[in-house]
Amino acid sequence: MLGGFFIAEALQKVNLDKLKFKLSILKLGTKPKYVLLGIMLTTALFSMLMSNTTTTAMMIASALPFINALEDNAPFSKAILIGIPAAASFGGMGTIIGSTRNAIAVEALTSHGIQFGFLLINSDSHYFSIQFIATYIFFDHWI
Repeated sequence: MLGGFFIAEALQKVNLDKLKFKLSILKLGTKPKYVLLGIMLTTALFSMLMSNTTTTAMMIASALPFINALEDNAPFSKAILIGIPAAASFGGMGTIIGSTRNAIAVEALTSHGIQFGFLLINSDSHYFSIQFIATYIFFDHWI
């Protein structure tokens, strides 16, 4: 988890954290629900490449300046602070390295003849998409 804070600090020093938010706003728009979607998609993608705990620490640390600019107790800040860990959990389900439990499960399934690649895609892969969309809709109504 400490690694996530180091990565967040490194992103902040070279202004990649601001670039990350600018790119999501440019692509998705400035409405709060689209900003939230951009943050959640970015979190899910990062979580596929590193552990979901590290990604959560990194994204919350880089989102704090944005959250601090909002009003106190704003529903949007609450949605961001809950949406980031949720998106990291969903993204962590997508690859073997996204979560430690994935590596354990893949090893157990491989010993029973079920093979996976780097992406954990099989006949149940639609489950991830449905969960992510349902979570986004829930947080969208919360804003």
